[in-house]
Amino acid sequence: MPKLFFSQNASCNLPPGFRFEPTDEEIVFQYLACKTLYRPFPASIVPEIDDVFAMDPWELPGELKQDRYFFNNMANNETSRSRKSTCTGFWKSLGFQKLIICPSRMPIVGIKKTLVFYKGKIHRATRTDWFVHVYYIAHTPTKPLTNHRFQRSLVPLGKWVLCHVFSKKTRSDTTKNVLRQEVSDADSSFLDTDSSTLDEVSSTNSE
Repeated sequence: MPKLFFSQNASCNLPPGFRFEPTDEEIVFQYLACKTLYRPFPASIVPEIDDVFAMDPWELPGELKQDRYFFNNMANNETSRSRKSTCTGFWKSLGFQKLIICPSRMPIVGIKKTLVFYKGKIHRATRTDWFVHVYYIAHTPTKPLTNHRFQRSLVPLGKWVLCHVFSKKTRSDTTKNVLRQEVSDADSSFLDTDSSTLDEVSSTNSE
């Protein structure tokens, strides 16, 4: 198999014909868990970025028309707010999270959160087609709990998250419909200032 390597702008170059399209489970258990627990990766294909949320999406390394993946060190984030500002706008959480479970990996579980990029100042911002899925891992109690209590009992692990940055313009129609519903739900509570589980990870690791 051809050797993978990183270019100077921190993006990974794949051999012709290869695509990096991991599932949620692969992202969490094959890459993020290995990063957090200091274990070898299946392939050295995801670069590190000091703070993904401090950069406009079009300024991040890699091809704009392709999905991009980065390890982000949450300990480097200066803020634990649900809105994360850049030079021209801010990343806004859509306010929900998906639990990613693999029975053979328990008690380690994954959490997936979605943020959308708004351009401009708050109250006058324009929603863009840029999204980021943020994955992190947590430890779960061994005793079975209800879904609500289960999620509240999760203990975040490590300082790393894995970010999947992409534009809705490059997605399939099915994915676009899912994202459209997520954004609609988020717009209905745009002024909500609730802290997210992602923010808890940031504040926990910055202490």
